[in-house]
Amino acid sequence: MEKFITLLKYIILSIIQGVGEILPISSSGHLLLVSKLFKIETRGMRLELILHLASLLALFIFYKKTIFKLVKGNYEYIFKRNKEYVKEYKFMIGMIIALIPTCLVGYFLNDYLEYFISYSILVGFFLVLNGLNLYLVNNKSGNKNIEDLKIKSFVKIGMGQCLGLLPGFSRSGSCLSMCYREKLNKEDSEKITFMLLFPLVIGSIILNIKDFNFIKEEVILLSISFIITFMVTLFSLRMLNKIINSNKLHYFSVYCLIIGILVMFIA
Repeated sequence: MEKFITLLKYIILSIIQGVGEILPISSSGHLLLVSKLFKIETRGMRLELILHLASLLALFIFYKKTIFKLVKGNYEYIFKRNKEYVKEYKFMIGMIIALIPTCLVGYFLNDYLEYFISYSILVGFFLVLNGLNLYLVNNKSGNKNIEDLKIKSFVKIGMGQCLGLLPGFSRSGSCLSMCYREKLNKEDSEKITFMLLFPLVIGSIILNIKDFNFIKEEVILLSISFIITFMVTLFSLRMLNKIINSNKLHYFSVYCLIIGILVMFIA
């Protein structure tokens, strides 16, 4: 029975990772809710590294064409001055600019951000704010291309992404909403939102890999978790793509409002 409960715990956390990392519903808020309901410890686990690796692989497969195009485009523009690839070059520069606020806030305020997760009522409150934020931007996307944005727009996108560092705020939702407020078109908004996730996930893996201790007894459990997270992440990416294109972000808004109130209630 104990082995079954352990397996169930790994499966639950894997699903939360695959869904919460992608959909704008805040994985931290859901992890807190699950830990309260099922008394599962969700922090400081070796499983975290495997989950991030699985999500990273799923992201790479889903966006492989975009990644290869960015790499090729930047090479062509920087080293061969091929103006045809100016969009890829500006996309990469924009990503770098947008990453700066997130990296600075995460580095200098990480201890304070971790403090918030100790208070369930605050996480629930942030979930409610996340829901309201998604509702307000549901139909706000514009027709600007990534190369049309100024430096200040990328800074704003980066600042919006910083909200995702708060437990209860969705990183993808905060980033998407700021892209929409800057009138960026849906396709480029989605691309930059998840391209920005790559360096953040890689950074998280690098920071946590030193704490990873390989245990033979966990090989099967970790393998199952990896496969589940990978498949759920791919499914979530496809789902979000369809929802963004059909202007239905408000579905997540209603959901986050309900979950946020529930978290505040059980706090």
